[in-house]
Amino acid sequence: MSRFSRLAILTQLGLTCYLVLIVVLAYRVGQAMSASWGVAALSLVFAMPMTVIGVGVFLPFLLNHRREAAAGWRDAFRAWRSEMGAVIRAGLWWQPFRWWQYSNWTSRNVSPSNAQLPPCILLHGFVSNRGLWNPWLCKLESRGVPFVCINLEPLFGSINDYVQAIENAVSDVEQFSSTKPIVICHSMGGLALRKWLVSQASARQRIDKIVTIGTPHRGTWLGRFSMSINGREMGLGSEWLAELEAEEKKARPVDTYAGFTCWYSNCDNIVIPAESAKLPGANNRKIRGYGHLALAYHPQIMELDDICNAFR
Repeated sequence: MSRFSRLAILTQLGLTCYLVLIVVLAYRVGQAMSASWGVAALSLVFAMPMTVIGVGVFLPFLLNHRREAAAGWRDAFRAWRSEMGAVIRAGLWWQPFRWWQYSNWTSRNVSPSNAQLPPCILLHGFVSNRGLWNPWLCKLESRGVPFVCINLEPLFGSINDYVQAIENAVSDVEQFSSTKPIVICHSMGGLALRKWLVSQASARQRIDKIVTIGTPHRGTWLGRFSMSINGREMGLGSEWLAELEAEEKKARPVDTYAGFTCWYSNCDNIVIPAESAKLPGANNRKIRGYGHLALAYHPQIMELDDICNAFR
C-alpha cells in the first residue's frame, strides 16, 4: 500500500498554519491588551470551525423545509454534535495522521481464504482518504473480514479518473478470494463506483451488492459553488450526472439500481436536498439527526452482521 496521500499532506500543512495563527494571535492580542483578551481571542479562533459546521448543519434544516426529509430542531442539534465529533476524529486525526494504520489484506502474507464473511471494498468521498474508514477497518480486522481500502487520487480531478483505481481494487480482491466483494461507499465514492460499473459490460457481475452512505446520486446544491472538477460534477442537474444515468439505463434498462442500499440523513450538511442520496428502485434507508461525515459511523449502518447477512 502506498504511503502517499495528498489530502494528508494538505491537512497537515493546514493544521500547522492554523496552530501558528492561534499562537501569534493570542500573543499579539495579549501583548497589546491583556492576558484575558488573549484568552478571548484564542477562544474565538477555536470556535470558528464549530460555527462553520453549525451553519452547515442548520442550512439543510432550512433548505429541506417541507420536503420528505425535513428535519426538526432536535435533529439539527444532534447532527451538529455528531458532525463535530466526526470532523475532529476523522478530519483532524485519522485522515491526516493515521490513514495508513490498517493495511489491505492484499499486502499481507496471510491468506484469507478461510474467511467466513465476504471481502469488502471501501471507497471514500470528496476531499477524503482511506483514513475515513478506520473504525470500519478496525471492526473488519477484529472479525477477520478481508478488505481493500484505497485512496482516490487525484484529489480534485474528475470522478472518471477513479475508475482505474476501483478496477485495481476489484482485481486485487479477485486474486485472493473467490467470493464476490461487498462495496461500501461514502459520498462521492458511490458515484465513482457507478462510473466503474458502466466502464465494462461484466463489471456488475464481479461484485455483490453495494452500500452507499450519503452519496449525492442526484447531485447536491453545494456543487454549484465548487471550484474543483469533481465538485462541479456533483452539482444538481450536472451534465456529468445526466450522462452517467443515461449510460446506466442503456447498460441495464430494467432494475437499473437493484442491489443498491442507499443510506441518507435528513440532516446531511453536504447532500442538499437530502433525497438526492436516494436511487429509484434501491433499498433507500433514512437516518435522522446525523451530519454528512458522521453518517459513515452510525451504529446501524456499521452493523456487520446485517451487512454480511444481506449479501449472502
